[in-house]
Amino acid sequence: MASEDPLDLFLVRNSAYFFGQSCEKAIVAPDKVQFLVDHILCASRELPLTREDSQYWPETQYYNVVKYLHGQGSLELVSDNPKKYSNKGVIEKFGLRGDSDQYSVVTPRQKIVERYEFKDLLTDAYPGSILNIMGSSYIVKEIKFDSKEILLSDLPPNLNGSYTLPVVKSGISNLREESQHKAAKIPTFSGELTVNNSLEEYIMVKPGGKKTQFTLTQKIDPYRLTTIGMWLDFPEDIYGVLHAIEHLIRVVLPWMVMCERGDLGSLIEGNRIYVYDNHTGGIGLVESALPMVNELLQRCYEVVISCRCENGCPSCIHIPQCSTRNEKLDKRGALTLLAGILGHKAEAVNAGPPVAFKTRTELKLAARHIEKQWNDK
Repeated sequence: MASEDPLDLFLVRNSAYFFGQSCEKAIVAPDKVQFLVDHILCASRELPLTREDSQYWPETQYYNVVKYLHGQGSLELVSDNPKKYSNKGVIEKFGLRGDSDQYSVVTPRQKIVERYEFKDLLTDAYPGSILNIMGSSYIVKEIKFDSKEILLSDLPPNLNGSYTLPVVKSGISNLREESQHKAAKIPTFSGELTVNNSLEEYIMVKPGGKKTQFTLTQKIDPYRLTTIGMWLDFPEDIYGVLHAIEHLIRVVLPWMVMCERGDLGSLIEGNRIYVYDNHTGGIGLVESALPMVNELLQRCYEVVISCRCENGCPSCIHIPQCSTRNEKLDKRGALTLLAGILGHKAEAVNAGPPVAFKTRTELKLAARHIEKQWNDK
C-alpha cells in the first residue's frame, strides 16, 4: 500500500521502475571486523569462546578479533587448556534501542512513559521542549543526568496547541578521506568523520504562528557521532538548492540500500553534502552506496521531475526529518543543477507524466466533491 511518502508516490507514478527491478539487495556483511567485534563480545557473554566457535565466522577474522579483544582487555582468558575466553562485562555498552545511554521520561505522577537516547535530548527532550505522549501534553522541566531521568511538568493551559523547535548547530570534524569514486559525475569521497551536534537555543511556536526564541535553562553536552560517510562536492553552494538535493538523497538512498530513513544522516557545509551512517562506527550502508552515486543522482532527478508541484511538497522534497521544517528549499534550482550534472535537458518542473492527483488526500477530497455533485442531481 502506497503512502504519501515521496518515494512511494514516485513508484506509483513510475510503476515500470519498481516492477522492472531484480530482488532487493540487502546490505549484509557479517564478516566485516567492525561488526564481528560487537557480535563476538555479545556471544562471549553468554558462553566462553572456544575453538569450536570459529565455525560460525570466517576463521581468520574470528581468531584475529579474539586476539584483538583480548589485547584490549575486553576478553579474558578463563581456561588455558583448552583456551576459553569470556567477556569482562563490557556487554552493558550494547543496547537494543541504540548506542547511547537511555533516559527515562518521568511524568509529574512519577510514571515512566518513554525512554530517549542521549542524542535525542538535543532534538526532542531538551528543557523547555513540549512533548505529546499517550494523548497528554507535557513540558520538559529538567534533565537529571546522574539518574538519567527527564522530568516533565503538565503543559500550562496558555501553551495548548504550541510546539517547540530545537536550534541545533551541526558540523563535521576529524574528516579522514579513505577513497574517491572517480566514476561519479561529481567529486565523491568516503571515509571516517565525526558529526558534532550542539543545542543552546530553541523556538516556541504558538497557535497562529508567533515564534519566540529561548536560551536553554540547562546545559546539554554536545553529541558527537564518529561514523562512516561519503561527501559529494557540487559545483554550486546555493543553500536552498543543495538543501533540496539533500532531502532527495534522504528519500532515495534508503530504498537503494534497504534501510530506514533514520539509519542515515546528512549535513550541508558550503558546496558539500555529507551523507553518513547514523550509527556509531558505521554499519556499511553508505559505503555500499558509493559505487551507485550516478544512479542515486539519477533517481533523485526522476523523483523531482515527476512531481507536478511548483515549489516542493511532501511528494518530492519535503521530509519529516528536516530540522528546519522544510524551509529554504529551492526545487527549481535543484532540478536545474541535477539536470546539468546528469546531462539532461532542464525541463519544466511539472513536465512529469500526467497525474490527476499528487496525493491520496487530494484524490479523496476530489471524490468527496464528486459525491456531492451526484447527490445534488
